[in-house]
Amino acid sequence: MIGSGLKVGVVQLRHSTNVWANAQRALESIGLFHRAGADLVLFPECYLSGFSPALRSFDDELVQKSLEQIERACRWYEIACFLPSAIQEDNSLFNGGYWITPGEPMVPFYKQSLMAGEERLFVARNISKRYFEWKGFKVGFLICK
Repeated sequence: MIGSGLKVGVVQLRHSTNVWANAQRALESIGLFHRAGADLVLFPECYLSGFSPALRSFDDELVQKSLEQIERACRWYEIACFLPSAIQEDNSLFNGGYWITPGEPMVPFYKQSLMAGEERLFVARNISKRYFEWKGFKVGFLICK
């Protein structure tokens, strides 16, 4: 149904390195945008994990549990979600996020290049996927080019 458009909800909320609190606000936002008729919800950079030097004590288990809840909410509401977060692999942190759609496996992705200042704690990694398809639309994301 390409002619019908894609309703996008954009979240701009304060977040911190408190993953649990960020996840609860994300769940509330997904429900709110579902009720408003959105097809896709976009969150700001590093929304789930927060963005701070405190990420050196990253709790990947808590992030994964929070992602499971958010993935369930997306299935329940039949809404897609772009959820940026730090991603930990092999003891390195990547600035990236997750593409979450109902009925499909969650897809992580990463930014391409290092940044200055606080962002130096992130390791660079190539983006594995530059766009996703949802309801007949190609949706692309770019984090700090």
